[in-house]
Parts: sequence; structure tokens; C-alpha cells
Amino acid sequence: MAKRLRLEVLPLRQAVQLWATTRPFTACAVCASGHNKWSKIKHKKQANDAARGASYGTISREIIAAIKAHPSAAPAGQAWDPAHNVRLGMLVKKAKELGFAKDKIENTIAKASGRGADNLQTATYEALGPAGENGHAVALVIECSTDSPARTHAKVRETFNKVGGRLSSTAHLFDRVGIVRAACTDAGGTYDALFELAVEHGATDVVPLLPGSRARAKLSDSELNAILIAAADAKPQPPMSSLSPSPSKDAAAAADDGDLPVLVVDVHCAPADVRGLAEALRGAGHAVLDAEQKLLPNGPLLHVQDANADADATAGWVDGEYVQRLDRMLSLLEDNADCTRVWSNLAGWPAR
Repeated sequence: MAKRLRLEVLPLRQAVQLWATTRPFTACAVCASGHNKWSKIKHKKQANDAARGASYGTISREIIAAIKAHPSAAPAGQAWDPAHNVRLGMLVKKAKELGFAKDKIENTIAKASGRGADNLQTATYEALGPAGENGHAVALVIECSTDSPARTHAKVRETFNKVGGRLSSTAHLFDRVGIVRAACTDAGGTYDALFELAVEHGATDVVPLLPGSRARAKLSDSELNAILIAAADAKPQPPMSSLSPSPSKDAAAAADDGDLPVLVVDVHCAPADVRGLAEALRGAGHAVLDAEQKLLPNGPLLHVQDANADADATAGWVDGEYVQRLDRMLSLLEDNADCTRVWSNLAGWPAR
């Protein structure tokens, strides 16, 4: 009869003593966790790589959107040519300044233009966001670039099922407008000269950005750097034209105090006139900060409750918790639904 093995159970104190006197068979010194230099470098490198990947993901989506938004009436090849697509040229320059590889940028352009292995298609979805406590819902237009429209459509519906909202007709609430953002410098003349030049090249409106924190919130870091460079040899130029909305005297005094070193304006035009208008302003000596097509609401905007807005010109109010739900929805759309741009009738959202 086979012998049965007896497993002896040691008392707890004796087991602890036996474990304490046992050492692993190794000649290396014992190194406590967290005291390894590579472990510190590894965690820091992982954080830096994640931030770098997120920043390039944002620029990549912007490059795709710039190519897809180029006027279809333009000759073939100009959509992915930075010399003809002003918005694309600025994004390529920004990507190079951030240190992204040239091959990576070219692959993104080739993918968006259909010359790469993956031929992307543009899918646009109209939707209403989740309903707020007071019943207001944000109108949305979602632009996606995908190689599988069916998959993207399923992901969009899945996102709305998670955060609320539904597909609904909202395109009639927006107008597609070309916008050229420029800084008025001494080299380009006065505000009057910029206004007259813009009107001659098809501008429909010239909107100055008031100095202060609100104007700075509308400008990206690259645009602020471009303003500082443009203002290196320039003095602030207050608007002098009565044909266009002008900042107040208090705003002009704030500009003299250094809130914004030069006057920055948004020039509105037809989408097909963006390139010609940007080249005309740049040729006259003004600093062109951005040029692209946007969907702007054609009616009153929704505002966050703590915003300083005129109640008569407001379509309604939402709270900060509602904005957090929208941020979560935007993150899901960008990560899972190949979303490139989202337009809304909520003032200041999304920030980019």
C-alpha cells in the first residue's frame, strides 16, 4: 500500500522564524523597491511619452480636419499642399516646432488625403447633447474621419448611450464661415488699413478681440508666441475705424498696459476666400495667426451659469456639472469614434 505523505502544519510563530532565517540564493545586494534609478526614469519617461502622444493625437486630428475642410472647388492636390492650404501649413509648422518626425507628419497628410494605405472618409453627425437640469440641450455637429463609417456610426451611438444625448437635425443652427485671425502691427499699417484691405478681399466682418483675460483665453500658446514676435518691433495700434465694432476706451487703456501687445482681430469671410484673404494680410505686413473654416451658431448661444453674459442675448444656462459631462463625451468621441472636430452652440465649448 502506497505510503501517504504527512503534511505537518507548523505553528505561526515557528513559521515566521523559519521564513525570517531563509535568504534567496543570490550574490547580488538586496535592493529595496523604489530605490532603483531606472525605475524613476521609467515612470517619468512613460508620463512624458503619454503627454507627447496626446499632443500629437490632437495635432493629427487638426491636420486631418484641415485637409477635409478645404474647399472642394479648389484644384486637385491643393488640399494637402501647405503652400495652398493655410491652416495645414500652420499645423505642420507647429508640429515641427514640437519636435515631431517629418515622416510622421507626411504619413498623417497622406492618410487624410487618401494617398496612404488607409483611405479616410468624412462622416458628419448632427446631435443634441444630454439634457440639463433646466431642460436645455447643446446642439452639436460632429465631424469624423474614418476608414469604416459603419464602425464610427456605432461608436457615436454607443457614446450617446453612455453620456446621454441623441442624433437629431442641428445643421440649420450653424453657418460655415471662413475666419482669419491676424495681429495688426506697425509693419502692416493701422487698423483702418487692415479693415480696408480685408473688405477688398471679401471680408464680411472684422471683429477685434478685446484685451484682457477673455482675449487670452481665445488664443492658443502658439498664437500668443506669434503675437509677441510680431510685437517685438511694433507698438499697440488702437482701432480708429467707425465702420466696424471697436473696443472701448477702457480696452484701449488695457492694451497700453500690456494685456495684449498688439490688436488681434478675427476677419470673417466666405470659406472659399480664406486663402486669398490670409495671403493679402500677410503680404501687407500683418501677422496671420490662424486661418480656417468654422461652423458658427447663427442664433443665441447657451452659457455657463457663472459666465458674465447678457441674459437677453442668451438662449439658456447650463451648470459646471453639465460641462463636465460634455467633456467626458468629447473624450469618448475622440478616443473611440475617430472624431476630428466638434461644433456646439455653447459659448466657449469645446475650448479647441
